[in-house]
Amino acid sequence: MKTPPVLPCGWRTLTSSLSCDRWSGLALALALSACGSAPASPSATQTGSASFPDVSALRPLALAPGNYWLGIIGSVFSTDPRQPACTPVGRLPQGGSSLTVPVQLTADGSGWAAVSPPGLGDLILRFQPSDRALPQGQPVSGNIRGLGYDTPADHRPSSLKVSIGGPTDAAELRGIAATGPFLYGDITGPSVIDDEVGSVTCSLLHWTLQPEKR
Repeated sequence: MKTPPVLPCGWRTLTSSLSCDRWSGLALALALSACGSAPASPSATQTGSASFPDVSALRPLALAPGNYWLGIIGSVFSTDPRQPACTPVGRLPQGGSSLTVPVQLTADGSGWAAVSPPGLGDLILRFQPSDRALPQGQPVSGNIRGLGYDTPADHRPSSLKVSIGGPTDAAELRGIAATGPFLYGDITGPSVIDDEVGSVTCSLLHWTLQPEKR
């Protein structure tokens, strides 16, 4: 049985293709960053601004090459103009507005790159850490573009998919690397989530990245 992820505060989806165990880390991290004194998302943290003091010496991100799950969340309801919902609501895909996309993470110069495995799209995500640390963790920034398929734990892709960016332009990616190999943040740019039943266009997506657990 598929269970919607429990997202704190303004992060809500009506349906989801993600299981609770994959989202337990997300709920905890976002609850700490979104529902306490910290802002709701990295787009609202003014990442890198003088409003946040350095809290620790910079350390390498706690990441290792390998297979990861990229979580993509498209909001279908919002009263906050800073967190626009995907539209139109009446054409929500049958599979919902949240996906789990498998990616393979590798080191990429001073940063990291994550790409879709063969046969599961052509999504590519690149990010680098910033030069300062924040209370929530290490800020990261980069870009993402391409096609990715929602893929359950049995690695059989569903018809639910996400297309991010345009033919030549990538979407902007910002986020926080929290304690351990877990990242979360926002994607700003043109995106479409669809399946054979419905299709929604999103200008803002939320994302997570964490290792695949076998």
